[in-house]
Amino acid sequence: RQNSGSDCILFVAIEEDNSVTLTARANPNKEIAQIESHLILKLIPREQLKTQKGGNFTLTEASLKLSSEEIGSWLSHNGWRIEIPQGAIFEWPVSPFNPYAKDGKASLSAAMGIVTVVLEGDREQVFRICGIQ
Repeated sequence: RQNSGSDCILFVAIEEDNSVTLTARANPNKEIAQIESHLILKLIPREQLKTQKGGNFTLTEASLKLSSEEIGSWLSHNGWRIEIPQGAIFEWPVSPFNPYAKDGKASLSAAMGIVTVVLEGDREQVFRICGIQ
C-alpha cells in the first residue's frame, strides 16, 4: 500500500531464492526535484566488510566512506551480500545520539553503516540482499 504523504516509496519483495529486493523511488504525487534515501545496515564492529572491487575493510572507529565506483556492484558482511545501485555512497560508522553519555557519543557497538542514494523523477533505486556461503 502506498502512502501518498511520504516523500519516498519503498517496495519490498521476498524472492523465491530467499533474497530480498528493495525498490525505492520518489513519490510521484509529490513535487520534489530529488531526495536522499538512506538504507541503514546493522554491521558487526571489528568484522570484515568486502566489496566487489576487492576492498576488504575491518570495521573500526575509523571513518569509511566509499562511492559505488570504489565499491563495485556489491558489499558483503558476515554471511550476506547487498547489491547496490550506481551512484550509492556507503558510510561507516554512523552512531546514534546517546543521551546517557556526557558527550552524547554512542559506543562502536551501536554504530550502523548507511547506504545513501538519490531519488529523482521516476527513476528507481534497487537493492538486493542475499545470503552467501
